[in-house]
Amino acid sequence: MQDLTNDVEERSRTLLQHAYRADASDIHFIPRKKDTLIELRIDGYLYELAILAREEAERIINHFKFLSGMDKQRKISHCISDFELYLHFCPTAAP
Repeated sequence: MQDLTNDVEERSRTLLQHAYRADASDIHFIPRKKDTLIELRIDGYLYELAILAREEAERIINHFKFLSGMDKQRKISHCISDFELYLHFCPTAAP
């Protein structure tokens, strides 16, 4: 189980690094019937970054929910296929 957790953490970190390096403002997780499309919004346009198995994308989404303090057990919609997750990067002031 530890390897699975580390893999999710590493994939999430890599995803954020790609978005940061590309100067993306958003990351979109778009569920489809058999997989999940991940797109980056760069200068107002969406660019495909990856296609993941639905189960893997759901683990990454739950990891981001955990990091943000959201209840990962709470479903945002009745069906995960109707749910799109947008991560928006906002500059914050350094403490």
